[in-house]
Amino acid sequence: MMRRAGVETIRRGYDKYILLNHGTGSVVTGVNEYGQLSRAGTGSVIVKMFKANDPAGAKALSARDLLGPDWQEIVNKKEKSSCL
Repeated sequence: MMRRAGVETIRRGYDKYILLNHGTGSVVTGVNEYGQLSRAGTGSVIVKMFKANDPAGAKALSARDLLGPDWQEIVNKKEKSSCL
């Protein structure tokens, strides 16, 4: 989920993102050691995207940092359609 959100953030022209719990608006804080999302509550997840210079995204995750040094290859790779 985190990687897919990072890919879609870059593809759509943004740089950073946060994941929000649709039902409560709670922020997804990261991924635990098992690759599971760390968040409060349940429900669907919304990806909120930000441009690099947007102060509202100061605490958002960097999509490029999350994807790593091969981010361009990952973003350009064709993948099955997504609900994002």
